[in-house]
Amino acid sequence: MKIDLPEIFKDKTVYVVASGESLMGFDFDRLRGKNIIAINDVLKYIPFAQVLVACDTGWNDRNKHLAQNYKGYKIMFAGKGRPGWNYFIDQGMTEDKLILRNTRNTGFHAMVAALKLGASKIYLLGFDITWKKQPYFYEIPYDKVREYKSSMHRKDAHLRYFEYYKDYNIINASPDSAITYFPKCSLDEIL
Repeated sequence: MKIDLPEIFKDKTVYVVASGESLMGFDFDRLRGKNIIAINDVLKYIPFAQVLVACDTGWNDRNKHLAQNYKGYKIMFAGKGRPGWNYFIDQGMTEDKLILRNTRNTGFHAMVAALKLGASKIYLLGFDITWKKQPYFYEIPYDKVREYKSSMHRKDAHLRYFEYYKDYNIINASPDSAITYFPKCSLDEIL
């Protein structure tokens, strides 16, 4: 089922912010005044983001209060609908690149959501999809580290989804990212 999202970012530059360790120590206030999509826990660091994308039902269960109190636009996976969410992502993939589908990668969903919301240019921040010291820029419990390690076997599948969008105006501001389909830049170049 195709559901149209409002083009709240029509012809604008959008910063899609994930939780990769490349953002460790980053001053998120540098993003104030920008058009922002926050992914999952990133919302705790950027409460001023206009859009939250949270496609992990476990995250949604653990963070009900945070999501319920967030006043921006909310996009989530439809597996367990929640009142107050604006859009639900369907199962499976499709030929239409601008239909959101469940790919088990919330960052990917957020990037596609930026396009659906009208973005003309997208910067990806914290899209590392690597693991050097830890999976995220913030501390997480050990059991979540184990869960992240076990998900790395899907890394190649996650990366392939991004390839379909290599012809869009998307720039990866995570210089050491495993995503190689987009031009790369540093955070200092864009902020």
